[in-house]
Amino acid sequence: MSEDVGDATSASWSRKELSKREAATTALILSLYTAMLTYIVVVYAHAFRGGFILAFKIAGGAGGFILITAFLYYATNGRRIRIDVDHLQSLKTLRSVLSPIESSAADLLYGDSQWMTATHIRLRGNGVTIDLHELDVATANSLLTVLIATHSRVGRIQIITGRGRHDSQNPQMRGAVIDWLNNSDAERYWIFMKKKHAVTLRPRSPPVPPREMVLRVLSFGLPLGALGAVAFADVSNGIPGSQLVGFIAGFFLAWMLSTHSQ
Repeated sequence: MSEDVGDATSASWSRKELSKREAATTALILSLYTAMLTYIVVVYAHAFRGGFILAFKIAGGAGGFILITAFLYYATNGRRIRIDVDHLQSLKTLRSVLSPIESSAADLLYGDSQWMTATHIRLRGNGVTIDLHELDVATANSLLTVLIATHSRVGRIQIITGRGRHDSQNPQMRGAVIDWLNNSDAERYWIFMKKKHAVTLRPRSPPVPPREMVLRVLSFGLPLGALGAVAFADVSNGIPGSQLVGFIAGFFLAWMLSTHSQ
């Protein structure tokens, strides 16, 4: 079988622990970026005719707040990083960790040949393909369990299930595989892309725990809310309630950025 590959790597994700120096550097970059944008927005809200001192104070406060909270966040939780998984290495890894499946499949009576890692796990397109033909449902589920355990080292995977027709080798395989994936932890690590004969698992960035999400929203929501309150009050010429509307708008923007940057 040919092992032609398109792209040489695919993405996986992991969480990296940061040293205090790395956390401080990351926090400093974020704080400077926030302070600069805050200063520009406040000065722009005053039509460049004043408010420079006010803008400096607000920008300094926002930048300082981001510096402290971001440092605490990254020092405690680390940072998500993208890992380029080499397909050849992924192939070797999968053939190694799935070798017990080959032993289990030796006694199965499905198909005309035995399921083997050398023939049923191969490179194709932009990832590794695993063919489940010649396996029964129970053994396929064991294979999927191993995949979850090694998710950070294998990148993008295509699982060939067959079309699930009544006249196929194992008509229950496709439905069983999809049900197993939907009811397992696999969705935490991969995005499922279903085709007529296969399911492709594309790595997703790791989910953000609720505690970290709350910290992220507060870290960015408070300075953005304060900025929105000042900007709305200035633009509306002090209309009552405009500051509250601006604060809510800034906080909502922080929530949108935090929940859509995963």
